[in-house]
Amino acid sequence: PEMAHFRVKWAVERWESTEGTLELQAGLGFSELQVGQDQPGFSFGNPDQPGAVETAGPETSMSLQWIYPIGLGLELIGDATLGAAWFEHAPALLAPRQKLAPFGEITAGVGW
Repeated sequence: PEMAHFRVKWAVERWESTEGTLELQAGLGFSELQVGQDQPGFSFGNPDQPGAVETAGPETSMSLQWIYPIGLGLELIGDATLGAAWFEHAPALLAPRQKLAPFGEITAGVGW
């Protein structure tokens, strides 16, 4: 099984220091859960065929993001996120899943 996340995030709180900036961020969007080969588009409703392999639903998250400027407009970015998605039709998939899907992510990279 795979999940894809599509969300917007905004800073709820921000702390700045010489060691960079730390932000608490709230996120809201949707996720897609797939248990087989991906089909084009997103399926938010009841699966229209037996053996459906994907479904989509709302998600919410909270992140703690650290940003450190390294020059030339570039920044090191670290992000830790906890959240949950709700897949109303997950039990009807070819490989049934729970409706509630909690998740955690840790990412690091360079941004501008």
